[in-house]
Amino acid sequence: MKPAAAKQSLTPRLRFPEFRKAPGWENKSLGELFSQREETGFTDLRLLSLTDADGIIPQEDSGRKNNASADRSKYPRVVTDDIAYNTMRMWEGRSARATLEGLVSPAYTVCKPNDGTDSLFFAYYFKTQQLIEEFARYSQGLVKDTLNLKFEAFARIVTATASLPEQRKIASCLASLDDLIAVQAAKLEALKTHKKGPHAAAFSGAGGGRGMSFDPAIHHRRSIRLKGHDYAGGGVYFVTACAHREFIAWAGRNPFGALGAGSSPAVGAGRLPPSATCVSQERATCVSQERATCVSPVRIMAEEWRRCGEIRDDVFPG
Repeated sequence: MKPAAAKQSLTPRLRFPEFRKAPGWENKSLGELFSQREETGFTDLRLLSLTDADGIIPQEDSGRKNNASADRSKYPRVVTDDIAYNTMRMWEGRSARATLEGLVSPAYTVCKPNDGTDSLFFAYYFKTQQLIEEFARYSQGLVKDTLNLKFEAFARIVTATASLPEQRKIASCLASLDDLIAVQAAKLEALKTHKKGPHAAAFSGAGGGRGMSFDPAIHHRRSIRLKGHDYAGGGVYFVTACAHREFIAWAGRNPFGALGAGSSPAVGAGRLPPSATCVSQERATCVSQERATCVSPVRIMAEEWRRCGEIRDDVFPG
C-alpha cells in the first residue's frame, strides 16, 4: 500500500460479530505502530535464536551451532512482546514475536510495540503474503543476497490496521488454532508410532513362516499418550484390542462378538475360554471370578480405561 492511501478506511471481508458494525481498519505506517529497541550492553542475558518452526527460543534449544561472538556487548536486547526480524531476510518474512527476554544477533532488528499495538496480532500479520511483498519492495540491495530492511525503511511501510480490541480478538483466535494444530499434529505422530506394530504384524508371515522372531528393539509397549492431556475427561479415543490366534480360532474368528449400539460386546456364547479366565483375573482385578466368564476382553479393557483414565493394550490369552 502506498503512503498516499494512509487516510483511507478499509473493511476486511471476514470480521467477528462484535466488530461488524465497527469502523473499518485504518491505514497506518509501521513507524506509528512500532519503535526500534536499540538496547545493548546486557551481556548477562542469555542468547536467543529465531527459528521458523518455534519462533524465538534459547539458542541452546535451537540445535544450531553457536557462532556468537565472545563479546556480546553489541547484541541487542529483546523482551517479551517485542518482534525481532532478520534484517537481511525480512523479504522472506523472517520474523517472530518474543516470549522471553534475551539477546539476539546484531543481524536482527528489534521492534517494540507502541500503545495500541498488539504484537501477537502483528506477528501473524507479518507472515501474510501482502506484507511480505511490502517488506521485499522496501528492502534495499542489488540482489537477494544483499537485500536488507533497516528500521527506517520498515517504518515507512503503510498497512491497514484494526483497533486494539479487534487485534486482540484476531490474535487470540489464531493462537487457539495454532494450539489445536499442535495437538492434532501430536496425535498424528502418536498414531504413526502406534501403526508400526499392526503394520509389522500384518506382514510378519509373508515369508511363509509363523512370523518374525522376537526383537526387543521393536517388540515392546510404547506409550502413545499425549503429554498434559487428561484422559479421564470426556472425549473420543481410538482403542486397539488384541487377541491371540488360538483365542480367535476358539471364538469362530469373531473374538469380540457383534458390537451394537448400547450393548456390551459378547464373545462366542457370552463366555471366555478357561485359559482366558485366569488371565482376566490377573489383568482385570476389578472383575470377579464369576463375572470373568461372561465379560469380553473389550469390556475388561474398557473397565481398566475407565478406572485408570488411560488406554492399556492387553493380549488375551497371554
